[in-house]
Amino acid sequence: MALGLKVGRPEKEINWKIVEELLEAGCSAAEIAPHFDIHYDTLYTQVEKKFGISFTQYSSKFKQKGESSIRKKQFDKALKGDNMMLIWLGKNRLKQSDQQHQDISINDPKIGDTIELAKLRTENAKLKEILNESKAGIEYLRGEQASEHLVRSSPVGENVQ
Repeated sequence: MALGLKVGRPEKEINWKIVEELLEAGCSAAEIAPHFDIHYDTLYTQVEKKFGISFTQYSSKFKQKGESSIRKKQFDKALKGDNMMLIWLGKNRLKQSDQQHQDISINDPKIGDTIELAKLRTENAKLKEILNESKAGIEYLRGEQASEHLVRSSPVGENVQ
């Protein structure tokens, strides 16, 4: 083997502008590498060699740029009157919601007492209903007994009205 000769495959050409665009779109190294017919480990190595930083550091700024571009487009669209985008941004960015949710803790003594009181009132209403039905039943039975008593005590052949 002659001195000074490089052994192995020749380096693949990487178009860094395409890499940046793919990173902005949210692609990973594993998704970008096939565009240049290389393994993602090779892409990591080439980034470190060319830029002197890790792939994570390199890719981070382009992914953030892509995310901010999306946010800007969504914001612009919402401000131009896209109601669905306005609602979506309101819910996701401003934490707005369609319904008001009240945070209630049953462990709160006041809330616990209120719940217990509501249960007792419901139970009381049911008991009153049962009592009223019982009273009506008793009155009905008394009426039946009185009618039966009248029938028994009247002379035979008389009509009791």
